[in-house]
Amino acid sequence: MSNGLVITLFILIPLILILALFFFEIKTIHIKRNYKKIVYSKLIHYADESNQLLANDVHLLLSNDETISKIDHIFIADKYIYIIKDVYYGGMIYGNISDPYIFTINSKNKKSRIPNPLFENNRIVNDLMDALDPSKKDNTIVNVICYNSDLILPVDMKIKKQGVFFVSSKELVQTIKDAEKDNITAIPHAKSEKLIQMIVNNSNQLKEEEKKLSESKKRKAK
Repeated sequence: MSNGLVITLFILIPLILILALFFFEIKTIHIKRNYKKIVYSKLIHYADESNQLLANDVHLLLSNDETISKIDHIFIADKYIYIIKDVYYGGMIYGNISDPYIFTINSKNKKSRIPNPLFENNRIVNDLMDALDPSKKDNTIVNVICYNSDLILPVDMKIKKQGVFFVSSKELVQTIKDAEKDNITAIPHAKSEKLIQMIVNNSNQLKEEEKKLSESKKRKAK
């Protein structure tokens, strides 16, 4: 065995051992950093293959108090409109999913109380329902929380019921597919296209206004 090969192996073997040792930590960091993109890729693939409509990173003014509602994804399928919020938690979560707060435990066994994402997303769902159908007769808008698939949580926190989903990223698309099997009147595609275009236009306009306001504040701060 040549000296060059010995030196190469001497360098590579420790590197391989280090990578193997920290593989899961590196993988977790990668998933956390790219989590929203991972969920987006699942949704855009499903939207393309099934001719559904998708808007991402949506900013809307839905209430009278000028609060900007930021929505990760609005997915308009044949039967339902899904308001999807991505959440990533390390370790595990627990608590009563009906309460305004739940709890997390990280890998170092540190416990934290956090707002229940279902509550905030439900506010957005209700505001959007008011904007689209003031009579609130329309029950086609679904509150969806999509959490990272490696999260540990009690079975009773996993929800798949009428109007509310608390599901992992692995289950997201299949859960939507199953919901779309419901025997209800489909949303006319022309209506869906008009709605998604209106949402995207309003969101882009609001983002532009936010950008101008931010730039104005930076100039004044100088």
